[in-house]
Amino acid sequence: MAVAALMALAAMFLASCESGHKSTDGKSACVGADTLFYHRLRGDLYKIAGKERCPNQLNRLTELTDSARLTSPDTAHSVTVSDSDGTPYALGIGLPYHFDRNRSYPLIIYLHGGIGTDISTKGERAWEMLGGLRDSIDVIIASPSGNRFAQWWTPRGMGRIIHAVRYVNTVYNIVPGKIFLAGVSDGATGCYAFASAAGGDGPFAGFFAVSGFGGMLPRLGVRLSIDNLRKRPIYNVNGGKDRLYPIEAVNGFIEYLRGEGVPVTNRTYPDEEHGFDYREREYSELAERIRGWSSRDSTSR
Repeated sequence: MAVAALMALAAMFLASCESGHKSTDGKSACVGADTLFYHRLRGDLYKIAGKERCPNQLNRLTELTDSARLTSPDTAHSVTVSDSDGTPYALGIGLPYHFDRNRSYPLIIYLHGGIGTDISTKGERAWEMLGGLRDSIDVIIASPSGNRFAQWWTPRGMGRIIHAVRYVNTVYNIVPGKIFLAGVSDGATGCYAFASAAGGDGPFAGFFAVSGFGGMLPRLGVRLSIDNLRKRPIYNVNGGKDRLYPIEAVNGFIEYLRGEGVPVTNRTYPDEEHGFDYREREYSELAERIRGWSSRDSTSR
């Protein structure tokens, strides 16, 4: 079913419940499952902020989720979702080549680079950077959009990361403990920011940071929490000829992390520059870590 049809279905759920759950004075007394589900899907939970969920609605929420999983698109697509203040942005989703609704899949949230613009649609197809990974492993890849107003290391940017997980986990079957965060350039720096902010308390079993530099976060006003960074494995990849992030600085940062007990594995491609043009040489390694890492075992590397 097309994305528009899925959203129309959610809108129908919303319309079906807006006539109910009213108090005697005509004001909404609580939030019904249909309303909650619709706004959760859109990401605009701010619209029902401060209201309590109506009691005895858990079964209805389960029913709505099951329905969404039966009607969600079965090919690559993008949707428009919202920040908590209603700011729209694109979320792209790539599915396994032979997608099967009866199966559960690992999930990668991919963070694109180049967030210094006003564009709010870069995530529409950004997941394709890792699309070739699907030749090695069946996986769902989702890519939210970031920009200069929603940098990955800011609360707004991290909110988009979390909503990407929630959205995909609502409309598709995801393997518990097999959710990962990956990024290139600014996206890789975003991986370090999220790992530092949430560590083992977040949804991710591990982090893939390519052509980024977590060491720049303190310069951006982001405090690094070593305790949180220790809680999940990090796989770091950089090019030896990266002019944006000199390899000497990157290696110094990695050695610092290792000295602090952070489970980081580092790989350098001496002749490669900034970006991920060499990604085909990394797919098998990434696939192996996806198979091996699990949030139920934070020490596996």
